[in-house]
Amino acid sequence: MKDLLELRRKSEEDLAVTYGLYELEFSDERNDALAQELRDAMEKAFDQQDEDGSVEYDLCATSVFAANMCIASRALDEYDPIFARDCIHAALDSGQFLMAALDKLGLLRGKDTEGVTTEDKQAIVFAFSELMRTDIEIRNAYDHSMMAGMPQKMSRQKKYKLITDFLSNDELYGELSDMLVLTAIAVLLDEEDNATSKTRKTIMDKLSYFADSTIDGELLEDDKGLYMLSYRTIIDALNMVLQKDKEKREGGDSNLIKVIEYNVIDNRKHMSDEEIKEIQDRITKYENKLKSFE
Repeated sequence: MKDLLELRRKSEEDLAVTYGLYELEFSDERNDALAQELRDAMEKAFDQQDEDGSVEYDLCATSVFAANMCIASRALDEYDPIFARDCIHAALDSGQFLMAALDKLGLLRGKDTEGVTTEDKQAIVFAFSELMRTDIEIRNAYDHSMMAGMPQKMSRQKKYKLITDFLSNDELYGELSDMLVLTAIAVLLDEEDNATSKTRKTIMDKLSYFADSTIDGELLEDDKGLYMLSYRTIIDALNMVLQKDKEKREGGDSNLIKVIEYNVIDNRKHMSDEEIKEIQDRITKYENKLKSFE
């Protein structure tokens, strides 16, 4: 995963910082040079945020900023915990701006919102997927202010889930995009399963659809990096499902298995052998595709 994130960071200029932050977070060992590079980039990003929490009053830019600050708060915590705390506060400010903007636009009431693009909506889903994941994570870790009180956190979490559930649908992702892959990383590779089963299913189904549509064909050179990362993300997500099922079988403390592909298994202790085999076959299929690029 780390190598594919590095590859994407070097080829995707607009989201290079985002991929770099994920690369640092996925690293198994310290990478001081990358951490310093990303800390410098986030320092500059702070200057872009206005007092109202927005970045140039732009939905897409503010959403990417919020998501990046969430990832930075986790990835840079080992290197600079005080800076990491500042990052999550900046993310929360942007999140508040975005929630107010969504309410004013009537976006969650199904209102036709002129000027709100598909790119804006995809970025918003990404931002709230990251806020959903990180806002919980920092509750007791660094922040002991009134802002981090339990009732307020739970209220925000409900809003995050409402927004991602409402906006993430089949129509939102007409093609494979960096924003879909980044959202998949945020949602599907979150070990705490903070996203709802509906959001996870939507993201997994769309990512799988695009991956499956190219599994037997040739890819254009410009598409390879993004598709390779897609395959790796699906593989890691499915392996997480198998691992959680294994823990459940062995009496671990993990939550009830929530299958993130075609259906959700409700109130059962573990998956059937047929379901496990189906997932294993899918993993093999994607791994073979990745090997074909070597």
